[in-house]
Amino acid sequence: MRWLLSILASALLTGANLAPTAIVNLGFDNQAIAFVAADSSGFYAVGNTGNQVLVVKVNPSGTVVYSRAFGGSAFTQPQAIAVDPSGAAYIAGGTQATDFPIAGGYLNSGNMFLTKLSADGSTIVYSTYIGSGSTTAVTVDAAGNAYVTGSAQSSGFVTTPFAFMSSTAVDPYAQNVFVVKVAPDGSKPLWATFLAGNGMACSKIPGVACPLTNPGFRFPAVEQDTGSAIAVDAGGFVYVAGSTNSAGFPVTQGVVQSQYADPYGMESQGFVTKLSPDGSSLQYSTYLGNAQGQVLTGMAVDPQGNAIVGGSARQIPLTVKPGWPSSPLPQFNGGFIVKLDPQASMLIYSSGLGEGYFVGIAADSGGNAYITTFDALPSFPVTPGGVSLTGYSQAFLELDPAGALLYSTELPQAGPVAVAANSAAVITGPALTILGPAGLSQPAVFALAG
Repeated sequence: MRWLLSILASALLTGANLAPTAIVNLGFDNQAIAFVAADSSGFYAVGNTGNQVLVVKVNPSGTVVYSRAFGGSAFTQPQAIAVDPSGAAYIAGGTQATDFPIAGGYLNSGNMFLTKLSADGSTIVYSTYIGSGSTTAVTVDAAGNAYVTGSAQSSGFVTTPFAFMSSTAVDPYAQNVFVVKVAPDGSKPLWATFLAGNGMACSKIPGVACPLTNPGFRFPAVEQDTGSAIAVDAGGFVYVAGSTNSAGFPVTQGVVQSQYADPYGMESQGFVTKLSPDGSSLQYSTYLGNAQGQVLTGMAVDPQGNAIVGGSARQIPLTVKPGWPSSPLPQFNGGFIVKLDPQASMLIYSSGLGEGYFVGIAADSGGNAYITTFDALPSFPVTPGGVSLTGYSQAFLELDPAGALLYSTELPQAGPVAVAANSAAVITGPALTILGPAGLSQPAVFALAG
């Protein structure tokens, strides 16, 4: 694919250090090419006095369609944003404000919030707490149901009857993955479940002190499971990716990795889980990690049901001892991308990103993957049509369905990425960057932050 890369010099809005806490959704309405959410500590607009969430909608020409701020009188930060087919934006995050705007929701206390804005940004359709913990990702389906994941203690999140895992009974201080599906009007959770293990991996080894100590590394004292990415397909199946330090995290038969790869629990392992549309059962759940330790932080699901996940290694590779469980995941020096088949029974491909760290991923209707990374190697390969920028270490790559490199370029910044129906890729960070295919009429790059 051939791409255009150009820069519109003038900034659209005054500000600096736009926090890439949440980002874009493309192609859902004719006006919008991007929806951006940021906290007011790094972005300033008229009427934004601090401790606010700012949502900006931008059209393909770079014009701001609307800018809407909301929040309270204490620390408030968005963590994720999604947009439904009508153009309504859904923002998930955390707040310490007791006067955060709550309206039409099913909970009126907690610190994790989910807020829905009308398509024109003028109205809060609903704003609800979803419990106490940490939100990391949100997605939305065609009917306007919102799905949120993150981590919470057992006392901080309320599950629903008939959920896959209605309670966690190991350690009340453990942080466990939660997944909740919220009705389009925000009035109730259609289902809410935990995904949790049975304690830290090292706690299951007789005679081993837990947590283990290792100079230079800090290991948690309790089980820590985190849902870092979430997606929903056309059939309503829900995909969650993240990390766990439990050897008892729920897995299913026939998956690519059914065992925790480091029985001493030295580092976390990645996981990928696919839930049924009603949240009552697992379609599949697999570990995805090795003795090196992995954190999965991004995911896209293509129309064929393949999950494409990205993450980074946690530490210097450990020597695998005799008897340790095997892992299908090679050892990487930095960020990596892995594509699973629809049953998670095999890896379609796995690819390292040099010594860089994975940042964001998106997939188009043909199964191509779009990836952003930073701290790329000085020898990062730039394909024909790409750009080499001396002194920059951020990069953008496009892989075909089999994992072959189609396009790569260096970037002045890298952040979360989304892709439109015409294969234009939008990337956020300190600026809003559009990489368009040949023939695209609008400018390929413009800046949101001056």
